Amino acid sequence: MADEPNPGYFNVHKYADQGADGATASDVSYVSPSDVMADASSGQALIVSFRHEPSRTSVFFKAFITTLNESYNSDWTEEAVFGRTDPIQLFKQTTRRISLSLKVPAETIGEAYDNLGRISSLTQFLYPNYTQVGTAQSIAQGPVVRLKVMNLIQNAANSAPPPPDSGGDKPAPNAAFKSYKSSADSAQGLMGVITSLSINHNLEMPDIGIFTHATNTIFSSMIEISLDFTVLHENRLGWTKTKFDQPLFPYGVSPMSVEGEDAVRVGQAKEGVPAKDPKTEQQRLAALKRYATLGGKARMKKDLIWLNKMSAKDESTLSAQQKANMAHLSETLQGAGFKEGQLEGGFNTTTAEGRRQARQAAAGKHEEMIDSR
Repeated sequence: MADEPNPGYFNVHKYADQGADGATASDVSYVSPSDVMADASSGQALIVSFRHEPSRTSVFFKAFITTLNESYNSDWTEEAVFGRTDPIQLFKQTTRRISLSLKVPAETIGEAYDNLGRISSLTQFLYPNYTQVGTAQSIAQGPVVRLKVMNLIQNAANSAPPPPDSGGDKPAPNAAFKSYKSSADSAQGLMGVITSLSINHNLEMPDIGIFTHATNTIFSSMIEISLDFTVLHENRLGWTKTKFDQPLFPYGVSPMSVEGEDAVRVGQAKEGVPAKDPKTEQQRLAALKRYATLGGKARMKKDLIWLNKMSAKDESTLSAQQKANMAHLSETLQGAGFKEGQLEGGFNTTTAEGRRQARQAAAGKHEEMIDSR
């Protein structure tokens, strides 16, 4: 059964009916952009979820992520052998750890109260389940948690394979991309343990502010939480000959096969889509990097005049650096749309009229390049 936040889970006016916000009818009519962002019913939700496995309880946060780091560590043991230059490396295991930091903002005092309650639930997830044995208590189950961060942190073993095309026998080359999505279901998160959790209420930050609720009772308008999470792999991960056990691990992404790439090229050729020449594409990117910036038009004019000027000289009088600069600028200007003939003697830059024509041509090519980005 899917465990997702209900439509009213994120609501900055959730406590307005009880007067906790002091909200009027006009205040409640305001629609919070962050509520819309995290609305699971919209199909566009951006949510971070935690699910406490022993109790099947979930807590959700809006995805105001400030840090998301993953680390994979392979553990090897060295064994020195007489007569070998290097020790033998014996593999033990690969571990995966995640560092996550979130901002938990509040637009109203009611949302600030709700945030404190959800962070309280997350804190409770760090404690174990106990059972009564005789007259003593003992730990029955450790605090195992599932973490889900949109499509980036999820249990890829539950990802659906790419759907077949209309023929039904083979997946369409781009079917995996078109069908790629992630739900807000916390049960689809990665299983693991939270090894550390820090909560910063930011009370010392005057630009963040607090809500005063009653005597000696305050709420922060921006709480920050940071945690370290160690993944517990539920499925075997490794290679069997040339096949990986979980082909969609870790992000649920199925890259296009070589056969699929060939099919795409054939299909695009049939539809009249020209294949990109790697060299031409490299030239185009170089031109954008040099000329699609502040002062790029003036730089293009200067480069075109300089290149024509150098091309008119005797090659034997040019230094190696000048030749290298000419080759680089020639490739870059071709990426901006100039023909090779325009770059070597295309403009007589020894005359004022020739330089004017070069500047005019550069201005036109620069405009075309910017418009076609």
